Amino acid sequence: VKKKNSSNYHALSFVLEFPANYDSVYLSLGFPYTYTRAQSLCRHVLDSPAKSRHVLSRRLCNSINGNEVQYLIVTAQGALTPKREKDTPRLHSKQKSIAQEHSSSNENLHVSSSSKLITPIAEDDVRLLRGKQVFVVGARVHPAEFPASFVMEDLLLRLVADDKDAEQLRNDVAFVIVPMINVDGVVAGNARCEVSGVDLNRVWAEPSKILHPTIFYYKRLIKNLIAEELNVRFFLDIHAHSKKFNAFIYANPVLEHKADNFVNMMQAHSDIFNVGDSTYSVHKSKEKSARVVMCKELGIDNSFTLEISYVGANQGVCAFQQHSHATFSNIAAGVFKSIKEMSEKEDKAEPELKAAESEVQFVNVKSTSTLE
Repeated sequence: VKKKNSSNYHALSFVLEFPANYDSVYLSLGFPYTYTRAQSLCRHVLDSPAKSRHVLSRRLCNSINGNEVQYLIVTAQGALTPKREKDTPRLHSKQKSIAQEHSSSNENLHVSSSSKLITPIAEDDVRLLRGKQVFVVGARVHPAEFPASFVMEDLLLRLVADDKDAEQLRNDVAFVIVPMINVDGVVAGNARCEVSGVDLNRVWAEPSKILHPTIFYYKRLIKNLIAEELNVRFFLDIHAHSKKFNAFIYANPVLEHKADNFVNMMQAHSDIFNVGDSTYSVHKSKEKSARVVMCKELGIDNSFTLEISYVGANQGVCAFQQHSHATFSNIAAGVFKSIKEMSEKEDKAEPELKAAESEVQFVNVKSTSTLE
């Protein structure tokens, strides 16, 4: 098969022999992770007396095909303490403008009359999140990217675990988690698109309420967390990658020269993570992706795309082994430890970034891949 530049694509040919007639045979790129399994995971967490104490389940929206998309709030839910002065978030300038817009249009009502700022968050949930760092994590915007769901599952179970590290993290951080974003695409067996034929990671700038309801309501949820002046400090979009080994991250240019960022933390906490494949550039084709829009429009500088190889690792303890729970657990453990390290640095963090830093130009550059 010829490429446009006259070079050849690699091709793999194989023959399948079916021993019985009239069997139903399914071919899969990897271990299937279904919508049913995602729902079962949420039920498992919510039905467990020990785990459910830390978790709230909320409906984000219905998909185009009417499937429910839910999000979870994971945090310590003990007695609420009065808001302290040091808990006042240091809002990015873009986040301040969102909060001010919300305040000016909603002086007397909790729910804004602005269609962009209708708050789908219960007042009790807002009080629960106030005074904490808010970390948003989502996965599976591309249906075929099964590694994203396995890592998400392992990460969620770590966050609700009954151990000292998880407890400390829940006391400091409130997690807003969307376990499966593109549920229709997963149910239909699509590779990259929603059932409407759209790549949902290319519509974050202006998602349609009708054509892209999951992204529309997901973005609005995050925007309203900011409008409530909550400390939305971190956004992670979990994906999988077909061209590289290991795991790596797409970050934003504003963090390129910051030593203690999430990329470098991941390098320290997962030997499957490859910092050399990570990048801070923004290819033109990715300007409307989640991590770029979160940074440029909503002021969340710590916005990342985590990519996990379809085929496994060529370094670390799982090198050259078929994907297994050990691979996904290694990466999820790295995410957990890096998030914990990042949350612990909050009190030591400097005030709002300088204006020159926050207005870093997003230059269109060549990238090694456009698959984010």
